[in-house]
Amino acid sequence: MREMSSRVSNWRATGSLPEFLQHHQIVALSEVDTRSLTRHLCTYGTKRGVIAAGDWNTEELIQKAKDSPRIEELDLVPQRVSQRADDHVAGSQNIVVYDFGVKRSILRSLASQGARIILVSANTSAEDVLSMHPDRVVLSNGPGDPARLGDITAEIAKLIGKVSLFGIALGHQILGRALGASTYKLPFGHRGTQPVLDKRTGKSEMTAQNHSFCIVPETLPPEVEVTHINLHDGSVEGFRHRDLPVSSAQFLPEHLVK
Repeated sequence: MREMSSRVSNWRATGSLPEFLQHHQIVALSEVDTRSLTRHLCTYGTKRGVIAAGDWNTEELIQKAKDSPRIEELDLVPQRVSQRADDHVAGSQNIVVYDFGVKRSILRSLASQGARIILVSANTSAEDVLSMHPDRVVLSNGPGDPARLGDITAEIAKLIGKVSLFGIALGHQILGRALGASTYKLPFGHRGTQPVLDKRTGKSEMTAQNHSFCIVPETLPPEVEVTHINLHDGSVEGFRHRDLPVSSAQFLPEHLVK
């Protein structure tokens, strides 16, 4: 942040922001020209970096950054195998949600529409999911490179044509790969608010996004239609199968999950 205030002004506060961060051992940077940093990343792409405190040699820190793994080299989803795998919410519809790092707001949105949610871990087999007799399977958001999730993608491919599927963010990318598409890493990712065009209606909407990878549109099979595109760079933001109940959104569309 540009400046960290040590003043406490809210009547509900029990301490300052620096005190909160120190208590929870959260790393933070202040006195940083965040606009300049953002412009640099937008020009040169995402960089690996090091946050250091104390007296360090600059070259040594640069080497530490170079030695750190790239996101394409990390298996982030297996590290986040669901800790809520048996979390159920009562409802009329039976919806299985793959937990690749699911947002609670997605689960709340599904529950508000009368869904009985069965949350399963990322490595759950297609056979196990089908044995739950779901009305729909939702592939959640999550971190990392979808190209590293070959075993998971193979299981999702087995569900195509057997149950209604909807992918969100990483789930969208996995679903695309399960249909035969490839993915690529964006130069600096889509973060925060992004404008998206719904090609079916011609209307645009502002969406919440936080991802580094996208689907290569030319690699989608002809039976798959691109329904949404990013108005900044034209990347794929959503697709649907022309014949099967399969659709997805790269953004976080809690209001579109029906």
